[in-house]
Amino acid sequence: MLSKIDPEGRYGEPLARLLAILQLTLRGTPFLYQGDEIGMRNGSFASIDEIQDVESLGLYAELVKTMPAGKALKRVLAGTRDHARISLPWDEIDRQRGREDSLWNFYKNIITLRRSSQALVYGELAFLHPGDRTLLAYTRRLAGEHFYVEANLGTGRRRSRALPGAELLASNYSGQSAVLRSYEVRVYCTKS
Repeated sequence: MLSKIDPEGRYGEPLARLLAILQLTLRGTPFLYQGDEIGMRNGSFASIDEIQDVESLGLYAELVKTMPAGKALKRVLAGTRDHARISLPWDEIDRQRGREDSLWNFYKNIITLRRSSQALVYGELAFLHPGDRTLLAYTRRLAGEHFYVEANLGTGRRRSRALPGAELLASNYSGQSAVLRSYEVRVYCTKS
Protein backbone atom coordinates (compact mmCIF):
# COMPACT_ATOMS: atom_id res chain seq x y z
CA MET A 1 0.00 0.00 0.00
CA LEU A 2 2.87 2.39 0.71
CA SER A 3 4.00 2.24 -2.90
CA LYS A 4 0.47 2.63 -4.27
CA ILE A 5 -0.52 5.62 -2.13
CA ASP A 6 2.84 7.40 -2.13
CA PRO A 7 4.88 6.28 -5.16
CA GLU A 8 7.46 9.06 -4.73
CA GLY A 9 8.06 8.20 -1.07
CA ARG A 10 7.38 11.68 0.31
CA TYR A 11 5.31 10.44 3.27
CA GLY A 12 6.86 7.01 3.86
CA GLU A 13 7.15 6.82 7.65
CA PRO A 14 3.92 8.67 8.63
CA LEU A 15 1.97 6.76 5.98
CA ALA A 16 3.35 3.39 7.11
CA ARG A 17 2.31 4.22 10.69
CA LEU A 18 -1.15 5.34 9.53
CA LEU A 19 -1.65 2.03 7.71
CA ALA A 20 -0.51 0.11 10.81
CA ILE A 21 -3.00 1.88 13.05
CA LEU A 22 -5.88 1.44 10.61
CA GLN A 23 -5.13 -2.24 10.14
CA LEU A 24 -4.86 -2.90 13.87
CA THR A 25 -7.84 -0.82 15.06
CA LEU A 26 -10.44 -1.70 12.43
CA ARG A 27 -12.45 -4.93 12.41
CA GLY A 28 -11.09 -8.12 10.96
CA THR A 29 -8.00 -10.23 11.26
CA PRO A 30 -4.87 -8.17 10.64
CA PHE A 31 -2.18 -9.63 8.40
CA LEU A 32 1.32 -8.20 8.29
CA TYR A 33 3.12 -9.07 5.11
CA GLN A 34 6.85 -9.48 4.87
CA GLY A 35 8.32 -6.03 5.29
CA ASP A 36 5.25 -4.05 6.43
CA GLU A 37 6.75 -3.77 9.89
CA ILE A 38 9.83 -1.95 8.58
CA GLY A 39 8.16 0.12 5.86
CA MET A 40 9.34 -1.85 2.85
CA ARG A 41 8.15 -0.61 -0.52
CA ASN A 42 7.46 -2.51 -3.74
CA GLY A 43 10.39 -3.99 -5.60
CA SER A 44 11.86 -2.04 -8.49
CA PHE A 45 11.50 -4.36 -11.47
CA ALA A 46 12.93 -2.97 -14.71
CA SER A 47 11.69 -5.67 -17.08
CA ILE A 48 9.32 -8.60 -17.31
CA ASP A 49 12.37 -10.91 -17.19
CA GLU A 50 12.70 -10.09 -13.46
CA ILE A 51 9.15 -11.29 -12.70
CA GLN A 52 8.57 -14.88 -11.56
CA ASP A 53 4.85 -14.78 -10.68
CA VAL A 54 3.09 -17.07 -13.18
CA GLU A 55 -0.14 -15.05 -13.11
CA SER A 56 1.77 -11.82 -13.84
CA LEU A 57 3.66 -13.45 -16.71
CA GLY A 58 0.38 -14.68 -18.21
CA LEU A 59 -1.20 -11.25 -17.88
CA TYR A 60 1.81 -9.63 -19.52
CA ALA A 61 1.64 -12.08 -22.46
CA GLU A 62 -2.02 -11.13 -23.00
CA LEU A 63 -1.47 -7.39 -22.62
CA VAL A 64 1.44 -7.12 -25.09
CA LYS A 65 -0.92 -8.35 -27.79
CA THR A 66 -2.89 -5.09 -27.55
CA MET A 67 -0.50 -2.48 -26.12
CA PRO A 68 3.16 -1.46 -26.03
CA ALA A 69 5.44 -3.57 -23.81
CA GLY A 70 6.24 -0.67 -21.45
CA LYS A 71 2.57 0.00 -20.79
CA ALA A 72 1.90 -3.71 -20.29
CA LEU A 73 4.76 -3.95 -17.78
CA LYS A 74 3.40 -0.96 -15.87
CA ARG A 75 -0.03 -2.65 -15.59
CA VAL A 76 1.56 -5.91 -14.41
CA LEU A 77 3.72 -4.12 -11.82
CA ALA A 78 0.60 -2.50 -10.34
CA GLY A 79 -0.59 -5.88 -9.09
CA THR A 80 2.14 -8.49 -9.21
CA ARG A 81 2.64 -10.65 -6.14
CA ASP A 82 6.40 -10.52 -6.67
CA HIS A 83 6.53 -7.23 -4.74
CA ALA A 84 5.83 -9.23 -1.59
CA ARG A 85 8.45 -11.82 -2.47
CA ILE A 86 11.58 -9.68 -2.45
CA SER A 87 14.24 -10.36 0.16
CA LEU A 88 13.95 -8.77 3.56
CA PRO A 89 16.77 -6.35 4.39
CA TRP A 90 17.88 -7.99 7.65
CA ASP A 91 20.31 -5.16 8.46
CA GLU A 92 17.41 -2.69 8.40
CA ILE A 93 15.38 -4.91 10.78
CA ASP A 94 18.34 -5.01 13.19
CA ARG A 95 18.68 -1.21 13.02
CA GLN A 96 14.96 -0.71 13.69
CA ARG A 97 14.94 -3.14 16.62
CA GLY A 98 17.58 -0.99 18.28
CA ARG A 99 15.71 2.31 17.87
CA GLU A 100 12.84 2.99 20.28
CA ASP A 101 11.13 5.34 17.79
CA SER A 102 11.37 2.95 14.81
CA LEU A 103 8.46 1.69 12.72
CA TRP A 104 9.22 -1.85 13.90
CA ASN A 105 8.73 -0.82 17.54
CA PHE A 106 5.66 1.24 16.58
CA TYR A 107 4.07 -1.93 15.18
CA LYS A 108 4.93 -3.79 18.39
CA ASN A 109 3.23 -1.08 20.45
CA ILE A 110 0.07 -0.99 18.33
CA ILE A 111 -0.14 -4.81 18.38
CA THR A 112 0.19 -4.69 22.18
CA LEU A 113 -2.60 -2.08 22.33
CA ARG A 114 -4.87 -4.26 20.19
CA ARG A 115 -4.15 -7.39 22.25
CA SER A 116 -4.89 -5.55 25.50
CA SER A 117 -8.30 -4.34 24.31
CA GLN A 118 -11.43 -6.38 23.72
CA ALA A 119 -13.00 -3.31 22.09
CA LEU A 120 -10.34 -3.14 19.36
CA VAL A 121 -10.80 -6.82 18.57
CA TYR A 122 -14.53 -7.46 19.10
CA GLY A 123 -16.06 -4.04 19.72
CA GLU A 124 -18.79 -2.27 17.82
CA LEU A 125 -17.47 -0.19 14.94
CA ALA A 126 -19.20 3.08 14.03
CA PHE A 127 -17.96 5.33 11.23
CA LEU A 128 -18.38 9.05 11.75
CA HIS A 129 -18.63 11.89 9.22
CA PRO A 130 -19.82 9.83 6.24
CA GLY A 131 -19.14 11.38 2.88
CA ASP A 132 -15.91 13.07 3.98
CA ARG A 133 -13.34 11.60 1.60
CA THR A 134 -10.20 12.74 3.41
CA LEU A 135 -11.14 12.38 7.08
CA LEU A 136 -11.68 8.84 8.30
CA ALA A 137 -13.08 8.79 11.81
CA TYR A 138 -14.58 5.90 13.74
CA THR A 139 -15.23 4.57 17.22
CA ARG A 140 -14.71 1.13 18.70
CA ARG A 141 -16.75 0.31 21.83
CA LEU A 142 -17.26 -2.67 24.05
CA ALA A 143 -18.01 -3.07 27.76
CA GLY A 144 -16.93 0.38 28.88
CA GLU A 145 -13.95 0.61 26.54
CA HIS A 146 -14.32 3.45 24.05
CA PHE A 147 -11.78 4.37 21.39
CA TYR A 148 -11.94 7.19 18.87
CA VAL A 149 -9.67 7.00 15.80
CA GLU A 150 -9.26 9.84 13.31
CA ALA A 151 -7.08 9.85 10.22
CA ASN A 152 -6.30 12.49 7.64
CA LEU A 153 -6.22 10.52 4.38
CA GLY A 154 -4.77 13.36 2.35
CA THR A 155 -1.85 15.73 2.14
CA GLY A 156 -3.79 18.83 3.22
CA ARG A 157 -4.40 19.83 6.82
CA ARG A 158 -7.65 18.89 8.59
CA ARG A 159 -9.20 20.03 11.84
CA SER A 160 -9.12 17.38 14.56
CA ARG A 161 -12.51 16.40 15.90
CA ALA A 162 -11.29 14.66 19.04
CA LEU A 163 -13.35 15.21 22.16
CA PRO A 164 -11.86 17.45 24.83
CA GLY A 165 -10.30 15.39 27.60
CA ALA A 166 -9.74 12.33 25.41
CA GLU A 167 -6.44 10.57 26.14
CA LEU A 168 -4.13 10.25 23.14
CA LEU A 169 -2.82 6.66 23.03
CA ALA A 170 -1.05 6.58 19.68
CA SER A 171 -0.21 8.82 16.75
CA ASN A 172 2.12 8.76 13.79
CA TYR A 173 3.40 12.28 14.54
CA SER A 174 4.84 13.72 17.73
CA GLY A 175 3.03 16.56 19.44
CA GLN A 176 -0.67 17.19 19.36
CA SER A 177 -2.53 20.17 17.94
CA ALA A 178 -5.98 21.10 16.71
CA VAL A 179 -4.89 20.24 13.17
CA LEU A 180 -4.19 16.86 11.59
CA ARG A 181 -1.15 17.00 9.32
CA SER A 182 -0.67 15.06 6.07
CA TYR A 183 -1.61 11.41 6.65
CA GLU A 184 -1.79 11.96 10.41
CA VAL A 185 -3.70 9.42 12.49
CA ARG A 186 -4.55 9.48 16.18
CA VAL A 187 -6.03 6.90 18.54
CA TYR A 188 -7.83 8.21 21.60
CA CYS A 189 -9.36 6.56 24.62
CA THR A 190 -12.46 8.39 25.82
CA LYS A 191 -14.86 8.04 28.70
CA SER A 192 -18.01 6.12 27.84
